[in-house]
This record gives sequence, structure tokens and C-alpha cells, in this order.
Amino acid sequence: MILISANTGIFGNRPGKERYTLFESVKLCKKAGFEAVDVNFFATTYVGLRQEHILEGENWREEVQKLNELIQEEGLVCYSSHSPYRNLVLNRESRELYETCLSRSIEATSIVGAKYMVVHPLMDQTHDTLIEDTITYYRPWKEKALDLGVTIAMENMFSTEPDQLLYMCNALDCVACWDTGHAHIRTERQGNDIRKMGDKLLVLHIHDNYGTLDNHNPPFFGNIDWQDVMSALRDIDYKGTFNYEVNFNNMPEEVRDDIARYLVATGKALTKDL
Repeated sequence: MILISANTGIFGNRPGKERYTLFESVKLCKKAGFEAVDVNFFATTYVGLRQEHILEGENWREEVQKLNELIQEEGLVCYSSHSPYRNLVLNRESRELYETCLSRSIEATSIVGAKYMVVHPLMDQTHDTLIEDTITYYRPWKEKALDLGVTIAMENMFSTEPDQLLYMCNALDCVACWDTGHAHIRTERQGNDIRKMGDKLLVLHIHDNYGTLDNHNPPFFGNIDWQDVMSALRDIDYKGTFNYEVNFNNMPEEVRDDIARYLVATGKALTKDL
């Protein structure tokens, strides 16, 4: 059975208010009916209201352990996490912040019991994927992750061809994360690309758009061919979670629970034949 999952960032940013904490997000995911969570460390390098502080301070390990205990108490599975974001251009201060958060997020992923941590490949200022630079950069981080029982999952970006993603995964001996929204910006039909990934594909980022902007909409709030996607996942015998990365940031708080329940119901309908 495929578990229906959500990135905790789904209940993250709130316009004009502080972010929901990871603890609050986990509880809201459970309330909506999700069966698993993908812990979002992506926001740890944001600023202002978009900042998530769980990896800061001397007691960060204790805070992450509390998060792990909450996930278990809520009866949820933590299958994957999302690493912090690496900016295209990093000055010394921001690079130190990023790499501190990246190192801690690997350990935190292990503490919450997740198998996989998603990372973005490096990109240049035109958003082309830097294949060899990515392999060189992540090799030592991959080793640190393996020492802690965590496997890196490399994500496809807008410009990332499936052959390039496979090449990076093989070079790093890691797995793939398939982002349906990123893939849709690159191609109208992504089923055959998913089939190319085969058993390397073990993590999903599920969201929709109209092929132009990375909107992170719920499925069917865009024009992705979901029959094509699900047929391909069935063909490769996909065994991971059906994990959403939908953007609630601009939605009124009053409707977020309803949209979250829609995601759960839609996920169950889409995965019924997997």
C-alpha cells in the first residue's frame, strides 16, 4: 500500500504571521488524514517570516528528537526529508549557514527515522543543471549521510534531463526524487521519463502546474497528464510514498484543511492501482 504523504512545508508560511512550526505542521498533516510526512528543512536558510529555527541553537538535537517523538505519537511515518536550499551565489556568511544547516539536516533526517534526504542539483544562473559540479559537491555529503543510515535522493529540476539525473545518481550511488511539477515545465508528457528512472526512483514530489511556472498546485489544478504519470509509476513498480509538495502559502488559513483533505482523497484515488 502506498502511503499518502505531505511535505511539512505545506503548512509552513502564513502571510503576515510567523510560520507554522514543524511541530504544528505535523499535527495539521495528521488532522488532514495524511499517513506520512516529509520533513522540510528547506526553510532553515530562509529569512524573516519564512525562517524555520529547529536546526539552530545548542539544543537542536533535542528539538529534533522531540519532533521524532511527535511524529510517532501521531502515528505517522517519516519516509523522507528535504535538505536546505543552496543559493546560486553564496557569500562566505551564507555558505557557512547553508553548510551548517545541511550537515545538521542529515543528522536530523536520521533522528526522525527517514530513509532519504532530497537535495537539489547545483544550477548556474540560467538554471542549467551543473552535472559534474553537483557530483563533486555532494560526494562528501553523501558519505556523511550513509554513515548515519541516510541515502541522498537527487531531485530533477526544470532543465534536468532524465539521463542526467540517472548519471548523477549512479555517480553518487544515490536514488532519485521525481518532481512532477519541474518535469512538466520541461515536457508535456513525463511518463516515459519516469520509466527511464526505473528502480532508482524512490521519492516523489507531487504537484501540478500549467507548464510555465513552478506553481506547486494540487493535482488537477494544472494540466499534467496524471494518467500518464500514474501508469509510469505502476510500470516501474514504485514503492515509495505518494508525497505532495503543494504550496499553501497564499491560501486563506480557513480553507487549508479542506485543501489538505482534498489532497489525501486525490492521492488515494490516484494510487489505488499501484
